[in-house]
Amino acid sequence: MEQITDSHILDDICHSIRAIFGWNIHHTMAIPLGYKNLKWRIFTDHGSYFVKQYNRTRYPSSSNAGLE
Repeated sequence: MEQITDSHILDDICHSIRAIFGWNIHHTMAIPLGYKNLKWRIFTDHGSYFVKQYNRTRYPSSSNAGLE
């Protein structure tokens, strides 16, 4: 079984952003602060944005309704 890395998660998030919004992502910057949740600043052709991936152990999907 392949281990899921932070890079895999970021690739999946970037793919979703391209598919949903049609934005081109020029650059990403990891934000190392916080506890367990992964965070990035992404730079797109529509501006820069904060992206957060919630840790599934701390925040099960049932508690994240509406966080797309």
